[in-house]
Amino acid sequence: MCTVPFANWISNAAARISGHRGAVSIQARRVGCSRQAIYDQAKKVCDAVEDQYSGGPTREQLIRDNQALREENAQLWEWVDQAVEFTVAIQQQFCAVAWAMGLSLFQIQVLMAVLQKPFQATSRSVIGRWCQAAGVAAGRVLKQIGCLLQGFNTGGLPR
Repeated sequence: MCTVPFANWISNAAARISGHRGAVSIQARRVGCSRQAIYDQAKKVCDAVEDQYSGGPTREQLIRDNQALREENAQLWEWVDQAVEFTVAIQQQFCAVAWAMGLSLFQIQVLMAVLQKPFQATSRSVIGRWCQAAGVAAGRVLKQIGCLLQGFNTGGLPR
């Protein structure tokens, strides 16, 4: 909280800027502060005037921009809560399902590139290894299911 009225700051800055010998000491005694305080206040006043007339954005414009950025940030955080993380496990599942649907490795790679950031694109060889591993795992499951079905069929249960 500012305890010195701005009018005093401006008059203190005027004493500093005037260049008259002893003006700062006289002003310091008159307003009851130190010479260093006058130098500090003069710098702040000069900086504020320069900021206002330097051609940059005004304080009001910066406040509006800040508010717009806060609203955008809030919207982005809402979207993050709704986003699905594209982990390696989900990527592998996506590739396996696409392969099972009959897509080629190149087609899968193109679809993966759409879903990933450009610098994170998965190579076709990696996609191929994932699809092959999924196929091997599916083969094991099918073999187990076949054994179970064969056990039911030999036990006299209806087909």
